[in-house]
Amino acid sequence: MTDREPVASRRSRSWYEARWIRALVSLVLLGVLARSIHFDPQQWLASTRQVIWWPIVAALLLRPLAVWCNAWHTSLLLESADSGLSLRDVWSAAMFGEMLSRFVPGNLGTLAYVAKISNRASDALLAQVLDRVLFLLVLLLAAAASLALTEHPLLGCAAAGAFVCVIVVARLIYAGMLRWVPLRVEQRDVLQRMLQRRSRWRAPFALACVLSLMLMTLLFWLLVVACGGSVGLFESMAAVTLVTIGAALPFSINGIGIREWVFVSLLAARLPSEETVVLLAAMTYLVGFASALLGVVTWSLMPQKSKPADAQS
Repeated sequence: MTDREPVASRRSRSWYEARWIRALVSLVLLGVLARSIHFDPQQWLASTRQVIWWPIVAALLLRPLAVWCNAWHTSLLLESADSGLSLRDVWSAAMFGEMLSRFVPGNLGTLAYVAKISNRASDALLAQVLDRVLFLLVLLLAAAASLALTEHPLLGCAAAGAFVCVIVVARLIYAGMLRWVPLRVEQRDVLQRMLQRRSRWRAPFALACVLSLMLMTLLFWLLVVACGGSVGLFESMAAVTLVTIGAALPFSINGIGIREWVFVSLLAARLPSEETVVLLAAMTYLVGFASALLGVVTWSLMPQKSKPADAQS
Protein backbone atom coordinates (compact mmCIF):
# COMPACT_ATOMS: atom_id res chain seq x y z
CA MET A 1 0.00 0.00 0.00
CA THR A 2 1.46 3.38 -0.99
CA ASP A 3 0.96 6.77 0.60
CA ARG A 4 -0.70 7.95 -2.60
CA GLU A 5 -3.33 5.22 -2.53
CA PRO A 6 -6.79 6.85 -2.42
CA VAL A 7 -8.57 6.92 0.91
CA ALA A 8 -11.60 5.14 -0.61
CA SER A 9 -9.34 2.33 -1.82
CA ARG A 10 -7.79 1.91 1.62
CA ARG A 11 -11.22 1.85 3.24
CA SER A 12 -12.42 -0.73 0.72
CA ARG A 13 -9.37 -2.89 1.41
CA SER A 14 -9.95 -2.56 5.16
CA TRP A 15 -13.63 -3.54 4.77
CA TYR A 16 -12.76 -6.67 2.79
CA GLU A 17 -10.11 -7.67 5.30
CA ALA A 18 -12.60 -7.28 8.15
CA ARG A 19 -15.16 -9.31 6.20
CA TRP A 20 -12.78 -12.23 5.80
CA ILE A 21 -11.91 -12.08 9.49
CA ARG A 22 -15.61 -12.29 10.37
CA ALA A 23 -16.04 -15.17 7.93
CA LEU A 24 -13.15 -16.99 9.63
CA VAL A 25 -14.75 -16.43 13.05
CA SER A 26 -18.02 -17.90 11.76
CA LEU A 27 -16.22 -20.95 10.36
CA VAL A 28 -14.33 -21.50 13.61
CA LEU A 29 -17.52 -21.28 15.66
CA LEU A 30 -19.26 -23.74 13.35
CA GLY A 31 -16.27 -26.10 13.45
CA VAL A 32 -16.08 -26.11 17.25
CA LEU A 33 -19.84 -26.63 17.43
CA ALA A 34 -19.69 -29.57 15.00
CA ARG A 35 -17.09 -31.25 17.23
CA SER A 36 -19.08 -30.64 20.42
CA ILE A 37 -22.34 -32.25 19.26
CA HIS A 38 -23.21 -35.59 17.75
CA PHE A 39 -23.91 -34.81 14.12
CA ASP A 40 -24.81 -37.57 11.68
CA PRO A 41 -25.09 -36.29 8.07
CA GLN A 42 -27.39 -39.15 7.08
CA GLN A 43 -29.75 -38.45 9.97
CA TRP A 44 -29.64 -34.76 9.08
CA LEU A 45 -30.73 -35.57 5.53
CA ALA A 46 -33.49 -37.74 6.95
CA SER A 47 -34.68 -34.85 9.14
CA THR A 48 -34.88 -32.57 6.08
CA ARG A 49 -37.34 -35.01 4.50
CA GLN A 50 -39.58 -34.81 7.56
CA VAL A 51 -39.95 -31.02 7.47
CA ILE A 52 -43.51 -29.68 7.73
CA TRP A 53 -43.99 -27.12 4.98
CA TRP A 54 -47.02 -25.07 6.01
CA PRO A 55 -45.21 -23.31 8.90
CA ILE A 56 -42.40 -22.35 6.50
CA VAL A 57 -44.91 -20.81 4.08
CA ALA A 58 -46.55 -18.94 6.96
CA ALA A 59 -43.13 -17.70 8.13
CA LEU A 60 -42.30 -16.43 4.65
CA LEU A 61 -45.59 -14.53 4.56
CA LEU A 62 -45.00 -13.05 8.01
CA ARG A 63 -41.44 -11.90 7.33
CA PRO A 64 -42.36 -8.76 5.30
CA LEU A 65 -44.80 -7.79 8.05
CA ALA A 66 -42.04 -8.12 10.65
CA VAL A 67 -39.80 -5.94 8.47
CA TRP A 68 -42.68 -3.44 8.27
CA CYS A 69 -42.78 -3.20 12.08
CA ASN A 70 -39.02 -2.66 12.14
CA ALA A 71 -39.41 0.03 9.48
CA TRP A 72 -42.22 1.62 11.50
CA HIS A 73 -40.15 2.31 14.61
CA THR A 74 -37.22 3.44 12.46
CA SER A 75 -39.41 5.81 10.42
CA LEU A 76 -40.66 7.47 13.62
CA LEU A 77 -37.14 8.64 14.46
CA LEU A 78 -36.37 9.48 10.83
CA GLU A 79 -39.47 11.68 10.78
CA SER A 80 -38.36 13.47 13.94
CA ALA A 81 -35.01 14.10 12.22
CA ASP A 82 -36.82 15.70 9.24
CA SER A 83 -35.25 13.18 6.86
CA GLY A 84 -38.04 13.46 4.30
CA LEU A 85 -38.77 9.71 4.37
CA SER A 86 -42.15 8.06 4.76
CA LEU A 87 -42.85 4.65 6.29
CA ARG A 88 -43.26 3.27 2.76
CA ASP A 89 -39.81 4.58 1.79
CA VAL A 90 -38.19 3.03 4.85
CA TRP A 91 -39.97 -0.31 4.39
CA SER A 92 -38.96 -0.66 0.74
CA ALA A 93 -35.35 0.26 1.60
CA ALA A 94 -35.38 -2.18 4.53
CA MET A 95 -36.66 -4.98 2.32
CA PHE A 96 -33.85 -4.35 -0.16
CA GLY A 97 -31.32 -3.89 2.66
CA GLU A 98 -32.21 -7.39 3.87
CA MET A 99 -30.15 -8.76 0.98
CA LEU A 100 -27.00 -6.79 1.80
CA SER A 101 -27.46 -7.53 5.50
CA ARG A 102 -27.07 -11.25 4.77
CA PHE A 103 -23.35 -10.55 4.34
CA VAL A 104 -22.54 -7.74 6.78
CA PRO A 105 -23.15 -7.38 10.53
CA GLY A 106 -25.52 -5.07 12.30
CA ASN A 107 -28.10 -4.66 9.52
CA LEU A 108 -25.71 -2.28 7.77
CA GLY A 109 -27.35 -2.92 4.41
CA THR A 110 -30.59 -1.36 5.59
CA LEU A 111 -28.77 1.54 7.24
CA ALA A 112 -26.91 2.32 4.03
CA TYR A 113 -29.93 2.25 1.73
CA VAL A 114 -32.24 4.19 4.02
CA ALA A 115 -29.55 6.89 4.23
CA LYS A 116 -29.06 6.79 0.46
CA ILE A 117 -32.67 7.64 -0.41
CA SER A 118 -32.95 10.38 2.23
CA ASN A 119 -32.68 14.04 1.34
CA ARG A 120 -30.50 14.38 4.44
CA ALA A 121 -28.33 11.27 4.41
CA SER A 122 -26.15 12.06 7.44
CA ASP A 123 -29.18 13.00 9.56
CA ALA A 124 -30.98 9.82 8.47
CA LEU A 125 -27.94 7.75 9.45
CA LEU A 126 -27.82 9.44 12.85
CA ALA A 127 -31.53 8.75 13.41
CA GLN A 128 -31.00 5.08 12.55
CA VAL A 129 -28.10 4.79 14.98
CA LEU A 130 -30.34 6.14 17.74
CA ASP A 131 -33.03 3.69 16.63
CA ARG A 132 -30.56 0.77 16.83
CA VAL A 133 -29.51 1.77 20.37
CA LEU A 134 -33.11 2.04 21.58
CA PHE A 135 -34.12 -1.22 19.90
CA LEU A 136 -31.06 -2.90 21.45
CA LEU A 137 -32.34 -1.82 24.86
CA VAL A 138 -35.73 -3.36 24.08
CA LEU A 139 -34.06 -6.61 22.99
CA LEU A 140 -31.87 -6.77 26.10
CA LEU A 141 -34.86 -6.13 28.37
CA ALA A 142 -36.89 -8.83 26.61
CA ALA A 143 -33.92 -11.23 26.75
CA ALA A 144 -33.46 -10.65 30.47
CA ALA A 145 -37.15 -11.22 31.22
CA SER A 146 -37.53 -14.30 28.99
CA LEU A 147 -34.28 -15.95 30.11
CA ALA A 148 -35.22 -15.42 33.75
CA LEU A 149 -38.36 -17.48 33.13
CA THR A 150 -36.48 -20.34 31.46
CA GLU A 151 -33.77 -22.70 32.65
CA HIS A 152 -31.07 -20.07 32.12
CA PRO A 153 -31.50 -17.42 34.85
CA LEU A 154 -27.77 -16.60 34.85
CA LEU A 155 -27.97 -15.60 31.20
CA GLY A 156 -30.97 -13.47 32.16
CA CYS A 157 -28.86 -11.70 34.78
CA ALA A 158 -26.13 -11.13 32.17
CA ALA A 159 -28.69 -9.61 29.78
CA ALA A 160 -30.01 -7.38 32.56
CA GLY A 161 -26.46 -6.26 33.32
CA ALA A 162 -25.86 -5.51 29.63
CA PHE A 163 -29.11 -3.52 29.59
CA VAL A 164 -27.91 -1.34 32.46
CA CYS A 165 -24.45 -0.95 30.87
CA VAL A 166 -25.92 0.22 27.54
CA ILE A 167 -28.09 2.79 29.34
CA VAL A 168 -25.13 4.10 31.34
CA VAL A 169 -22.81 4.27 28.32
CA ALA A 170 -25.46 5.94 26.14
CA ARG A 171 -26.13 8.48 28.87
CA LEU A 172 -22.44 9.24 29.30
CA ILE A 173 -21.96 9.69 25.57
CA TYR A 174 -24.91 12.03 25.33
CA ALA A 175 -24.13 14.02 28.48
CA GLY A 176 -20.35 14.36 28.40
CA MET A 177 -18.40 12.45 25.79
CA LEU A 178 -20.43 13.80 22.88
CA ARG A 179 -18.08 16.77 22.64
CA TRP A 180 -15.31 14.42 21.48
CA VAL A 181 -17.44 12.56 18.94
CA PRO A 182 -16.70 13.89 15.42
CA LEU A 183 -20.16 15.33 14.70
CA ARG A 184 -20.93 18.57 12.94
CA VAL A 185 -22.94 21.25 14.72
CA GLU A 186 -25.92 20.46 12.48
CA GLN A 187 -25.79 16.78 13.44
CA ARG A 188 -25.69 17.61 17.14
CA ASP A 189 -28.75 19.79 16.60
CA VAL A 190 -30.52 16.89 14.87
CA LEU A 191 -29.79 14.56 17.78
CA GLN A 192 -31.07 17.09 20.30
CA ARG A 193 -34.17 17.76 18.20
CA MET A 194 -35.01 14.04 18.01
CA LEU A 195 -34.69 13.68 21.78
CA GLN A 196 -36.71 16.82 22.42
CA ARG A 197 -39.51 15.43 20.26
CA ARG A 198 -39.60 12.09 22.09
CA SER A 199 -43.09 12.80 23.43
CA ARG A 200 -44.30 12.42 19.82
CA TRP A 201 -42.65 9.09 19.03
CA ARG A 202 -42.12 7.42 22.41
CA ALA A 203 -45.44 5.53 22.67
CA PRO A 204 -45.71 4.41 19.00
CA PHE A 205 -42.01 3.50 19.03
CA ALA A 206 -42.54 1.19 22.01
CA LEU A 207 -45.62 -0.35 20.33
CA ALA A 208 -43.72 -0.93 17.07
CA CYS A 209 -40.81 -2.55 18.91
CA VAL A 210 -43.13 -4.88 20.84
CA LEU A 211 -45.00 -5.86 17.67
CA SER A 212 -41.73 -6.46 15.85
CA LEU A 213 -40.44 -8.68 18.65
CA MET A 214 -43.69 -10.64 18.88
CA LEU A 215 -43.78 -11.21 15.12
CA MET A 216 -40.16 -12.39 15.09
CA THR A 217 -40.96 -14.73 18.00
CA LEU A 218 -44.01 -16.12 16.16
CA LEU A 219 -41.97 -16.54 12.99
CA PHE A 220 -39.28 -18.44 14.87
CA TRP A 221 -41.88 -20.63 16.62
CA LEU A 222 -43.29 -21.58 13.19
CA LEU A 223 -39.83 -22.71 12.05
CA VAL A 224 -39.43 -24.82 15.20
CA VAL A 225 -42.80 -26.46 14.45
CA ALA A 226 -41.64 -27.06 10.87
CA CYS A 227 -38.67 -29.00 12.28
CA GLY A 228 -40.93 -31.14 14.45
CA GLY A 229 -39.99 -29.44 17.70
CA SER A 230 -41.98 -27.92 20.53
CA VAL A 231 -40.85 -24.75 22.25
CA GLY A 232 -42.54 -22.34 24.65
CA LEU A 233 -43.06 -18.60 24.31
CA PHE A 234 -40.21 -17.60 26.62
CA GLU A 235 -37.70 -19.97 25.02
CA SER A 236 -38.65 -18.64 21.58
CA MET A 237 -38.32 -15.03 22.69
CA ALA A 238 -34.98 -15.69 24.38
CA ALA A 239 -33.61 -17.35 21.24
CA VAL A 240 -34.88 -14.55 18.97
CA THR A 241 -33.45 -11.75 21.10
CA LEU A 242 -30.05 -13.41 21.55
CA VAL A 243 -29.73 -14.27 17.86
CA THR A 244 -30.75 -10.73 16.85
CA ILE A 245 -28.18 -9.22 19.20
CA GLY A 246 -25.54 -11.70 18.07
CA ALA A 247 -26.19 -10.93 14.40
CA ALA A 248 -25.67 -7.22 15.12
CA LEU A 249 -22.26 -7.77 16.69
CA PRO A 250 -19.36 -7.21 14.25
CA PHE A 251 -17.74 -10.57 15.03
CA SER A 252 -19.26 -12.86 12.41
CA ILE A 253 -21.07 -12.79 9.07
CA ASN A 254 -24.71 -12.06 9.89
CA GLY A 255 -24.51 -14.04 13.13
CA ILE A 256 -23.53 -17.34 11.46
CA GLY A 257 -21.96 -19.46 14.18
CA ILE A 258 -23.49 -17.40 16.97
CA ARG A 259 -27.00 -18.39 15.85
CA GLU A 260 -26.13 -22.08 16.00
CA TRP A 261 -24.59 -21.81 19.47
CA VAL A 262 -27.71 -20.07 20.77
CA PHE A 263 -29.96 -22.79 19.38
CA VAL A 264 -27.83 -25.59 20.82
CA SER A 265 -27.61 -23.91 24.23
CA LEU A 266 -31.30 -23.05 24.55
CA LEU A 267 -33.26 -25.47 22.38
CA ALA A 268 -31.37 -28.76 22.07
CA ALA A 269 -33.74 -30.46 24.52
CA ARG A 270 -36.81 -29.09 22.71
CA LEU A 271 -35.98 -30.57 19.32
CA PRO A 272 -36.03 -34.21 18.15
CA SER A 273 -32.26 -34.44 17.64
CA GLU A 274 -29.06 -32.42 17.50
CA GLU A 275 -29.20 -32.67 13.72
CA THR A 276 -32.55 -30.86 13.89
CA VAL A 277 -30.82 -27.96 15.65
CA VAL A 278 -28.55 -27.60 12.62
CA LEU A 279 -31.59 -27.85 10.34
CA LEU A 280 -33.37 -25.11 12.30
CA ALA A 281 -30.37 -22.79 12.04
CA ALA A 282 -30.11 -23.36 8.29
CA MET A 283 -33.84 -22.87 7.83
CA THR A 284 -33.78 -19.61 9.80
CA TYR A 285 -31.06 -18.25 7.55
CA LEU A 286 -32.75 -19.43 4.35
CA VAL A 287 -36.09 -17.84 5.28
CA GLY A 288 -34.27 -14.56 5.83
CA PHE A 289 -32.49 -14.99 2.51
CA ALA A 290 -35.78 -15.68 0.71
CA SER A 291 -37.21 -12.53 2.27
CA ALA A 292 -34.13 -10.67 1.03
CA LEU A 293 -34.78 -11.88 -2.53
CA LEU A 294 -38.34 -10.61 -2.21
CA GLY A 295 -36.86 -7.32 -1.03
CA VAL A 296 -34.85 -7.00 -4.24
CA VAL A 297 -38.04 -7.44 -6.28
CA THR A 298 -39.85 -4.96 -4.02
CA TRP A 299 -37.12 -2.37 -4.46
CA SER A 300 -37.03 -2.76 -8.25
CA LEU A 301 -40.80 -2.37 -8.60
CA MET A 302 -41.24 0.62 -6.30
CA PRO A 303 -40.55 4.11 -7.70
CA GLN A 304 -37.36 5.54 -6.24
CA LYS A 305 -37.40 8.71 -4.18
CA SER A 306 -35.72 11.49 -6.11
CA LYS A 307 -33.51 14.06 -4.41
CA PRO A 308 -33.94 17.75 -4.99
CA ALA A 309 -31.07 19.69 -6.48
CA ASP A 310 -30.20 21.27 -3.14
CA ALA A 311 -30.33 17.98 -1.18
CA GLN A 312 -28.07 17.83 1.81
CA SER A 313 -25.86 14.82 2.44
